[in-house]
Amino acid sequence: MRQARILSLALLVLPSLALAAGKPGWVDGKDPKYPEKEFLFAAGYGPDRTSGENNAMANLAKIFVASVASASKDYQAAFSDGKKALEVQSVETLTQVSTSKVLTGVRIAESWEGQGSVWAFAVLERGPAAATLKEKIDELDKKVDAALEKADTTDDKVKKVKQLRNAAKDMQERMALNADLRIINRDGQGVPMTHSPADISSKLEGAAESLGIGVQVNGTAASDLSQALMDGLTQAGFQVKAMEAPADDEDEASTPDYEGYDLVIRAKSRMEKASVPGNPMEFARVVVDVEVYNPAKKKVITTFNSSKKEGHKSIEEAARRAVRGMKAELVKKIGDAIQKQLGPKG
Repeated sequence: MRQARILSLALLVLPSLALAAGKPGWVDGKDPKYPEKEFLFAAGYGPDRTSGENNAMANLAKIFVASVASASKDYQAAFSDGKKALEVQSVETLTQVSTSKVLTGVRIAESWEGQGSVWAFAVLERGPAAATLKEKIDELDKKVDAALEKADTTDDKVKKVKQLRNAAKDMQERMALNADLRIINRDGQGVPMTHSPADISSKLEGAAESLGIGVQVNGTAASDLSQALMDGLTQAGFQVKAMEAPADDEDEASTPDYEGYDLVIRAKSRMEKASVPGNPMEFARVVVDVEVYNPAKKKVITTFNSSKKEGHKSIEEAARRAVRGMKAELVKKIGDAIQKQLGPKG
């Protein structure tokens, strides 16, 4: 359906064509007016003109789908350690990005009404299409070069991961477009790569592993909250380490020692009793305030809070249950904030 929407949009810019009078050769296969050495083509049909044209465009797009999927598989093989920090774009997303670029050069060359349907013939001229893809590949190569250079010259670990993830993302798109180019070129040749996806993967993995992310927690059920955040963020693929929380009476104006940490998750929990008269259960509402802090920039990236109420015979256990019940929400919000700092996924 998503691909069909792309095709429909492409058709809006195509010129209106008169229906051919006699049955053209392309309905049953090839047409000498469109030699394979110069064109890629596909026929389609439907109950009306729009449906026939959409079907022809979709059939032409299918020529490239398998190549993009194969390129994506090759790319993912270089990022096969399964870590969330190194995730790549889905094949569906990559196919949409790649195919939409190829389809900008597609046009409906002819239409014909017969055999109870409206037929359409979509063509792509190899020469101009190849030139367009080569230009785009060249742009992506320059972006990869720039991102890798920035990653190599910065001492900021957050920036390093961000630039490497930019390089990984652009490399994945570059490989998909190059796969399309090999189909468009009759000789099956693409543009040779100047960087290896495996090398980028290795650099990114190393940078991500060296990133110091601290978790600092105090307040109600602090031990349970700290463990919940540590477990959740570790499962999400982040390298995290528990930090000693400041004492409650510590001067808030004092400068904390965050040496060795690139991002710090600061969480403070507080409990509000929410018992119901006549109910033997004890109810606790726990509110957790979270800050994601960047020590290098001395800047709070984001703040948010979450709350949950739970009951138990013991008010302490009720509080612990409330904390554990917030784990998924807290980890997702924190993870999203970290991901935003680290840049796009590959």
